[in-house]
Amino acid sequence: MPQTFARSPIPGKAKVMSRPYQDEPPILLHLHIPKTAGMALNECIFQIYRTEDWAEDEEGLISGVYYYPAGIDPDTTSSEKAHNILSTHHVRAVVGHFAFGLHEWISRPCKYVTLLRQPVDRVLSLYHHIRKWDNELLHDEVVTRDLSLIEFVQDVDFAELDNGQTKRIAGVRPGIGKCDRDMLEQAQRNLTNHFAVVGLTERFAESVVLMKDRLGWSSVPRLRWKNVNPFRPCRDVLPPETITAIVNKNKFDLQLYAFAERQLLEQIEEEGARLQYDFAMVKQSLEEQAPAI
Repeated sequence: MPQTFARSPIPGKAKVMSRPYQDEPPILLHLHIPKTAGMALNECIFQIYRTEDWAEDEEGLISGVYYYPAGIDPDTTSSEKAHNILSTHHVRAVVGHFAFGLHEWISRPCKYVTLLRQPVDRVLSLYHHIRKWDNELLHDEVVTRDLSLIEFVQDVDFAELDNGQTKRIAGVRPGIGKCDRDMLEQAQRNLTNHFAVVGLTERFAESVVLMKDRLGWSSVPRLRWKNVNPFRPCRDVLPPETITAIVNKNKFDLQLYAFAERQLLEQIEEEGARLQYDFAMVKQSLEEQAPAI
């Protein structure tokens, strides 16, 4: 059986079963998949969910928004302190690189949101992000060996390169090459049954406007691209063999992305007339910035 991400990260600690805070507003959980424009969404969420008074503690709780201590590496496990914070009534939103299942540790109702990204673009962005930042996992290996993108994909055992979106949404952690159709179908069920909005990086403006509508936000905050790399090449210039190598490791992510894209486009079509003004204004703001994510 594959290991789950967030269902039992603390040995000997039971999951929360009682729900004493059912009458309180749901906690928003932003399941931040690496390199999907999640930092920009995190900033948006902070603007909406922060309390009026600035309050920050050393554990990552800032004015009601909890920055969950899970790194880009899915093997990162959280501390018991993190789960103690999640059990308090001070938390209004949680953002971070956790996986599906975090709600099982929270006694209050929760709503998930996330962004998915076209898998080839995401791996390309991840590679250049790791090369750029010396504090990232694998930076020394990639830079010292001067790995090309195709060498990075084929030679490095890194879970994010192997259907990372599917596994994170399914809430499982199988070994490299062990993702299967059952996990894809579990991820699809989770998106359908547990997520208020499943957005796309490529449709970031519409995704955030739909979150505003579905989650009852009073307005859409000014959005800013975050953590971008203006020197990253686009997918169109990649050699065919490199694209093939990425696709071979992400066939379930491609199917999950197509599933989410169909859902999102249907929602945009249904709500397009009513939300047309918000769509246009947010799109214009983002297009003026035109980053490489």
